[in-house]
Amino acid sequence: MRALNFLMAVVFVLAGLPGLFFSLYLALVPSEQHRALNGSSKTEIADAKEYVQGFREQHARMPTAQDFDDWARVRSDLQGIGFSYRTAPFSDELISEFGKPPEDAYVLEFILGGAPVYYPSWSNRGNSVYISDETWWSYGSRWADLAHASVWWLLPFFLAGLCMMGYRDETEAVLKKST
Repeated sequence: MRALNFLMAVVFVLAGLPGLFFSLYLALVPSEQHRALNGSSKTEIADAKEYVQGFREQHARMPTAQDFDDWARVRSDLQGIGFSYRTAPFSDELISEFGKPPEDAYVLEFILGGAPVYYPSWSNRGNSVYISDETWWSYGSRWADLAHASVWWLLPFFLAGLCMMGYRDETEAVLKKST
């Protein structure tokens, strides 16, 4: 029985190692939530930026979301990608990622690869868009994913500990009988 307890402990530890390594990967490796823009998306962003700049120069104010929607509605290349425009207030996530926005800042949002992406006007990364934590991570954040992945190594390690307790109890019983 001792050999079976020891063998099961080894099996549980080996079963938990992939989950442990995956958890360490999630916790330590930085994630890159930016996606490079390809030709058509880059053109659409440039056109939208040009529209906003032209509107601001012509009307001495930023366009409203309705103004932008009216402009986008007549553009056949923007149909079906969920192209939208927002001004302040911006999400805390965008502010923490790109810094404090200037007064005339805006965010363009559209669907790229089946997921919503964001292009903040104050971004230093001119040729990329940002994917939010909620979309990037399976459970909404790095730490929620880490907690979920930890179950896959904590449970086998716990079971290995129980097996080793059985191993130790049998050893103590044998020592008590011999004395």
